[in-house]
Amino acid sequence: MKKLLMIAAGIVMAVNSFAATIAYVDLQELLEKYPETRKTQDYLEKKKKEMQGILDTERTKVEEKDQEIKKKGDKATKTEKDDLEKMKSEFSKKFEAMQGSLEQLQYNMYEKIKSDINVAITETAKAKKIDIVMDKTVICYGGEDITKDVLNFLSGVQKIDLK
Repeated sequence: MKKLLMIAAGIVMAVNSFAATIAYVDLQELLEKYPETRKTQDYLEKKKKEMQGILDTERTKVEEKDQEIKKKGDKATKTEKDDLEKMKSEFSKKFEAMQGSLEQLQYNMYEKIKSDINVAITETAKAKKIDIVMDKTVICYGGEDITKDVLNFLSGVQKIDLK
């Protein structure tokens, strides 16, 4: 019987020594409260307005040329009509290029934010000796919420010593 109790105690101690420390973060909160997210949104909105201004100017030129040709009716020359079609084509290409450029910029900036958040989670977990960090939405019970610690790291309020 003593031998059986010793084996059971050994198993319990072994399981406890291999148990992972689990924490969770609210990724949505991190994204919303990370200062770089607001800066990125503001910058992207500014770029979008700049591009919209350029496109509005170009669209106005195309519309004016279109109205000019419509007023002339049958008197409009083939060259004028061809010029209008060329303007429309160039406008369409410019629109697509600007849209693609904006989408690429947005993707790159949000990838940087995502990377920053992942680094902050990793560094916070290392400093707190946490083995596993999960998103809050997948945790039903247990674990330690380290969202505020990660936000502090991201905000530079608290630097975590990795030593």
